[in-house]
Amino acid sequence: MVRLPCPAPASRTFRDPQLPHNRPKEAPGTHRNSETARPIPVPDGKSDGPGHGAAKLRGPIRPPSGSRSTPKESQDPGLPSRWVSGFGLRQSLAGPLVPLLLLSLAGLPEARAQILITRWDFNGGSLTPASGSGEARIIGGTSATFAAGRDGEPSGGWNLKGFPSQGSAPGTAGVEFLVPTGGAGPVSMTFQIRHSNTSANTERVLWSSDGVGFTEAARFTGVPAASGTGETWYDRTVVLPPESAHPAQLLVRVVSDFGLPGQSHYVASRLGSTYSPSGTWRFDNVSFSAVPEPEEYAALGALGLVGFAAWRRHQAGRPGSRAATSPEEGLGRSQRLAGLDEGGLPGGRRSQPGERVGRNDNP
Repeated sequence: MVRLPCPAPASRTFRDPQLPHNRPKEAPGTHRNSETARPIPVPDGKSDGPGHGAAKLRGPIRPPSGSRSTPKESQDPGLPSRWVSGFGLRQSLAGPLVPLLLLSLAGLPEARAQILITRWDFNGGSLTPASGSGEARIIGGTSATFAAGRDGEPSGGWNLKGFPSQGSAPGTAGVEFLVPTGGAGPVSMTFQIRHSNTSANTERVLWSSDGVGFTEAARFTGVPAASGTGETWYDRTVVLPPESAHPAQLLVRVVSDFGLPGQSHYVASRLGSTYSPSGTWRFDNVSFSAVPEPEEYAALGALGLVGFAAWRRHQAGRPGSRAATSPEEGLGRSQRLAGLDEGGLPGGRRSQPGERVGRNDNP
């Protein structure tokens, strides 16, 4: 006669099934059902212990169909929700928070991207802008040809000569760029310039919105040396003042000037050379860009917050979302985050009568 095991009172304490000493033991003479992973006793007439004539049904049991469980990975491919070990936090908010973080960083000066307006590279001996629109012209009696550019490209540099004679007409000879800005914000200018040995060592950058009155935006004066100051390329960057923002067009000039303020003569670019009107300046890669103002980034940040709020409302209305499930319908928050049910078992499985679940309640 076979005696059945007596039911034992169920425990409410949690035992981690992943720890080796808490793993359920299988009875001798059992095999696993390949579909349910449930140990099945094999009748062999042997008892697994005193007072028992049948093998105990121990081991992992898959939750029955329709049972409540909290998967560790979301089934929604659009919401990455990996678990943070030890905290039970979900990273599903990472998607919408990343754009907001980038928008907040955009307010930093080094992160403020510029928008190209017009660019000249003079390749092929052309004054037509490589990007955008505008006009490049010589002023103050100078003349121009084309020579090798900064990177050695043939006819890739705009070469000027015919500057004023010594001691005359400072700040009048050079080049002028007409740039339609379309009312863009503050404008910056970058260019590359090569000074010959006998050219003037000082450049002035002037700007105007009406072509009548010009204001100085920058001044570059090279200290002549025996080498490295003549026949040399220089990279220049000029940020026009705030009052230059939002005109329909800008006129920007780069002209030669006396060596130092208060002086009345030109200084040659190389030490030991003598200034000459036939000395040359060569231009390459002249660009004008608009710098977005902080108010524009603030508007983008506000749009990001509105989008985040809309996303949260959408998530709250989705079936099965945490915001759409009342506390009465779901499990305790800590148990749901840990993947446990009310009985303290993983995978949403409820404890069965006679099954021990205590952490230190070893069989």
